[in-house]
Amino acid sequence: MKSRRKHSAKVRKVFNRYFDGRAKMKFSVKEAIHSDDISRIERAMKSVDGDAKVDVNVTTNTVSVDSWLMPEEFFVAFYDEDYNVGILEA
Repeated sequence: MKSRRKHSAKVRKVFNRYFDGRAKMKFSVKEAIHSDDISRIERAMKSVDGDAKVDVNVTTNTVSVDSWLMPEEFFVAFYDEDYNVGILEA
C-alpha cells in the first residue's frame, strides 16, 4: 500500500507539472542565507519570472521556486546576486 501511495504522489506531481505548466524547483545555496538576504533573493527570482512563487528557507539554505520556466533560467539571477547554487529538485 505504501508504494502505491508513493507512486500516486509521483503521478500527481508529473500530471500537475504538465497540465498546470508550472514546476516546483529547489535550489541549494552554498553560502549561508541570512534573514536580510531573503528579499534580495526573492527580488532576483522575480526578475526572471514576475509570477514565480518563491520560498527562501534560511534554516536549510534552500530556495524553492514555483514557475513556468526551467531551473537553469534562474541561475543567472543567482549568479548576478553572487550566490553559488545547485539544483536539488527540478
